[in-house]
Amino acid sequence: MMRVCVSCYGRFWAFNVAEQLHAHGHLHTLMTGYPYFKVRQHTTLPRHRLRTLPHVTAVCHLGRMLPKTMSCGLDSQWGQTRLWDQAVSRRIPQGIDLLDTYAGMSLKTIRVAKKRGIRTVLERGSSHRAYQVKILEDEHRRFGLPFHHESEMMEAELQEYAETDAISIPSGFVRRSFLEQGVSASKLLQVPYGVDLSRFRPEPRLDDRFRILFIGGFTLRKGVPYLLEAWSMLRLVNAELWFVGGPDPTLLEHLGHVNTPGVRFCGVVPNAQLRHTISQCDAMVLPSVEEGLAMVIPQAMACGIPVIHTSNTGGSDIVRPEVDGYEVPIRDAQAIAEKIQRFHDDRDLARHMGRNALHRVQSLGGWSEYGRQTIAGYRRILGLPEA
Repeated sequence: MMRVCVSCYGRFWAFNVAEQLHAHGHLHTLMTGYPYFKVRQHTTLPRHRLRTLPHVTAVCHLGRMLPKTMSCGLDSQWGQTRLWDQAVSRRIPQGIDLLDTYAGMSLKTIRVAKKRGIRTVLERGSSHRAYQVKILEDEHRRFGLPFHHESEMMEAELQEYAETDAISIPSGFVRRSFLEQGVSASKLLQVPYGVDLSRFRPEPRLDDRFRILFIGGFTLRKGVPYLLEAWSMLRLVNAELWFVGGPDPTLLEHLGHVNTPGVRFCGVVPNAQLRHTISQCDAMVLPSVEEGLAMVIPQAMACGIPVIHTSNTGGSDIVRPEVDGYEVPIRDAQAIAEKIQRFHDDRDLARHMGRNALHRVQSLGGWSEYGRQTIAGYRRILGLPEA
């Protein structure tokens, strides 16, 4: 029986990994920066499998609030992740075989684990850090906006790639970015994320207005300028474009789309209400220029709507082209507009593809299949026979 510790400052998909490991009897500990009461909002894992480090999170929050001269470096993401790394490296449980930890916050932890003979898996949900930084630098330059990244954090993450035993990634797009940067294919464990089919499912539609959905941060990385440009091209009547997530008024004004007709900003929608919001729409568009595998893609499909996505979202691994939705190139507002127009002109096509999308994610097995493939990968890393 494997004994695995999962360590993550936030939540990401760490709780899903831990739940699958626990279901198969392999979880030793989930280590998280969340306080216990908040962990309870997201998982039913037993108390003895949890190690919460809320004091680290509290110190990081305090560091962000203090003036820079008093923050001891904790006003930066690099300072915060380094503090987490130091805290975890001192608390690696005894008797574990494998440590599953997250990119950008784990270099010291990996080194301590290796000294103790513990194998390590590094979770990286986005493209290779060097690829990501370059494409985002280019994107910000296109729009005349500054791009900030912490070089120390990138250097540490690249060293994590070199020193860990394996890197867990979610999509073929991410895989290609690692191979282009010279990482060996033998080091990559590719498993697409699952979706909670009990939480994400179709709900009744309340009206028949044509509606396109975007879920995520209002950022250049998410490709929002191209979606807004596409929407402006179409000039659809009695149609809406919903943005779910925190809006950025400064970016919106910079892009010149403050009063674009039909655009509605819904704000952050609680996870429990998200399926209702998704179900009110004809299709979702994810125009990101860089993203590992957006979890909103299988979530939207599970609610029965098709997805228009770029080639840099990981959607190609899930969405079958012209069956469950469409793939478009990055930075191509015209291509996005054409696909939206197609759904607008043929609502039956959108509904048909939405049903296909639902059947597609149901066939993929959700988080249970993610767990099965991940555990099989861990066994290979440890040199254990297949179960």
